[in-house]
Amino acid sequence: MILSVLGVLFPIVALLALGAALRRVGFIDETFAARLLRLVFYTALPCMLAGSISRAGSLGGVGAATAALCGTAALVWALAALLARPLGIARSSKPSFCQTAFRGNAAYVGVPVLALATAQSAQGGETMRVAMLSLAVYSVFCNVGAVVLLAGGRTPDNQPPDAGSQRAKVGAGLLREIATNPL
Repeated sequence: MILSVLGVLFPIVALLALGAALRRVGFIDETFAARLLRLVFYTALPCMLAGSISRAGSLGGVGAATAALCGTAALVWALAALLARPLGIARSSKPSFCQTAFRGNAAYVGVPVLALATAQSAQGGETMRVAMLSLAVYSVFCNVGAVVLLAGGRTPDNQPPDAGSQRAKVGAGLLREIATNPL
């Protein structure tokens, strides 16, 4: 059993270590790393999600998995919101704290682990289909939640809204940020 787990995790850890080593010796600089991250976030992940959705023959099992992912994220957000003050989190940092608490690494870490873990399984394709469809909804849920938390209370001049027109500007900006988020 432990060898199976190591067999799944080793390629991912090795790739991360290679990236860290290449950055340390200067082969990959900050500019390249930032551009690569943008390429993955704005292009590769949305393409992967769209491809998985387009190949789905049915939605069996997706509802429960999606409810579990989104429900867990919502519970963690609520817990973070409740614990922010007792933990001494500044009011101005609370949205960032909550967003960091509920936002997982399912796309960057979970998908590769699941793909490697199920590659030799007869049910691997079905497992990946359910995971990718659930991840598509979960990604939208987390991205909308993050935008609402991080941008919801801002006005263009970063002052709290104090009038109806300011709130309308904030609402329009919030909708624009949600609509332009790639995931």
